[in-house]
This record gives sequence, structure tokens and C-alpha cells, in this order.
Amino acid sequence: MDRNVSGGAVLRYQHLDLMKGLAVMAMIQVHLTELFSVPSWQESVGGHISLFIGGPGAAPLFMVVMGYLAAQGKRAPSGIALRGLKLVLWGLLLNIGLNFHLLIRIFFDEWKSNPLHYILGVDILFLAGLSLMLIALAKAVGKFEAVLAFILMVGFSAAAYLKPWPGTDNEAVDYLMAFVHSDVSWSYFPLVPWAAYPLAGFIAARLFMSQRLIFHRERTYWFIMLIGVLLISTTFRIGWEAATNLTLWYHHQIPVIIWNLVFVATLSAAAKLIIMAFEGRPAVKFLSWTGRHVTAFYVFQWLIIGNLATSIYQTRYPLQLLFWFIAITAASAGLTWLYNRVKAKFRRQMAEQEPKN
Repeated sequence: MDRNVSGGAVLRYQHLDLMKGLAVMAMIQVHLTELFSVPSWQESVGGHISLFIGGPGAAPLFMVVMGYLAAQGKRAPSGIALRGLKLVLWGLLLNIGLNFHLLIRIFFDEWKSNPLHYILGVDILFLAGLSLMLIALAKAVGKFEAVLAFILMVGFSAAAYLKPWPGTDNEAVDYLMAFVHSDVSWSYFPLVPWAAYPLAGFIAARLFMSQRLIFHRERTYWFIMLIGVLLISTTFRIGWEAATNLTLWYHHQIPVIIWNLVFVATLSAAAKLIIMAFEGRPAVKFLSWTGRHVTAFYVFQWLIIGNLATSIYQTRYPLQLLFWFIAITAASAGLTWLYNRVKAKFRRQMAEQEPKN
């Protein structure tokens, strides 16, 4: 048993850990492309491939898996909502931490940037926290939870066709709408359309729970993967054009949502087959371990990349990016291991100090 971002104790799904491990690797490399690499690399075919790798297999995957695990968990709606609130607060602290070097430059060296755009930048932890609150709302209705989740998913997907909030002279409203549906530059993962992914994961979990025996068969995973590959390959342009255009990526519409969901489902089936064939191999074990501790890993890689980017913003070439990828992955893994070790030791000490009846 383990605890995950949704809260509550659930059975650990190793293929989901593998998927999250792959996703955080994809996210590290795309962060390096966006923040470290020279503009000529970003505009090249290689740079576009990097953006694509860090597209459907990163944020959409994280959100779908989070929604799936939230459905599997036993935590009450109030507990899920509280977990969501904690993630929002963690998102705020992470924004301050990863931009700490930049904020120092803004406040002490008088760099011409608005610090609130970085402190309140709508990144994935904000999305995760707000989405858990929506899932808590769905869970609160009992046996109709999947129906409400579907209505919400359709609503947030359809809202992508509404004109985004354009930004006004009312800064308070601008910052609020950045979390919902906005054109402002610091709105990366607003609820429209991104809430559709955790809600889709929640719905999928509810559907699969009623067909659990079918999804334990190896041939079922082969069938899903082959159909998925066929659909992805014949509609590849949809996913490619969205993922390689950051403005379109952060504010995409229903065709891209469907494409990303097919991609995640295909990757899920492939991950299940990989676990069946290669469980215990060093690479699989490392990626699965990374996925089990993905929140800490994600935080550490952002703290490193975000603060280094202030000094070396868009100045590194492809071979240097490879070096940075290896170094940051190793550093994040080491810090995650140390963090878990210290946390476990602290919990043991607290348990020993509790009075025994």
C-alpha cells in the first residue's frame, strides 16, 4: 500500500509508476529545451521533437493518472479537497522557490519584470490542486459521481471554444482568471481545458473497476496499444502541431484533448506490457521508483532548473543539454532519495515519542 497525490491508501500500480517516471524524464528535457537551449535549437526539428516528447506524455499523462488514482482511493471528498488545497499551497511555494534567483534579481538588481507573474504562474501543481477539488465535488454526489465528472469534463472541454479572458486593468481579476481561462502570459495550465484530463482519468477508473477481469488479460493490452498506435499515426498532425506550439499547447481544444487521451491510453497499455516483460530490469526499476516519488522528483528538478535558468537562459547547445539532463536527473534522484530517507526517519522518531496506552 502507498500514498499518492490523490490521497488515501490504494494498491500501487507499477505500470502507472513507470508512466509517471517516463513523464518526469520527458518534462525535464522539455524544460531544458524551453529555458536552457539556444533559440536556433528550439526552432529546429530536434527542438520540436523535444517539445513533442514533453507534450502529450507529460502533463496530460500526470493529470489522467492523478484522476485515476483519486477514483481508486478511499479518502472522503473532504479529504480529497483538503489535499487539493495543500497542492495549491505547494504550487505557490514551488513558484517562489524555482524563481528565487530571478526574484532576487528583480527586487535587488531592478530587473524589469513583474514578480507576481512568476509567483502566481499557473503551473501544474495549481492545476492538480484545483482538479482534486473538482473530483471531490464529483465524489460527494455518491453513485452519480461518474455522471457529474463526465458533465464537468465536457464543460471544461467545450469552454475552450469560448474567448479567453484577454487581460484588463483590473489585476485582481486577471490573476484569478489565469487559473480558469485566460490569454495572459503566466496562464500555463488553466482549468480550461486542462481539468478535462484528471476528470477523464477519474471516469476511466470507474469504468475499469466494473470490467476489471477483462483488463487483466495481456491480449487486451496488445489490442489497446495496436489500436492506439493506428489512431495516433493516422492523426499525428493534430498532436504534433499542438505540442510544438506552446501558445496552442497551453490553450488547446477538443481534437487535441481527444488525441492526448488516446496517446495516454496507448502509453498505459504499452507500460503494462513493459512491466510484464521487463519487470526487475534496472531501467524499469529506476523509472518506477521515480514515478512512486514523482512529486518530490518534480519539485527538485524545477528548483534546480528554474534557478539555473536565470543565469544561463537560452544559451546552451544540444550536447550541453544532454549533459544538463544527466546531471539534473542524477541530482533530483539523489535529493529525492535523501528527502524520503529523512522523512522516514522523522516519522519513526515521532512514532517512538507517542505515548503508549
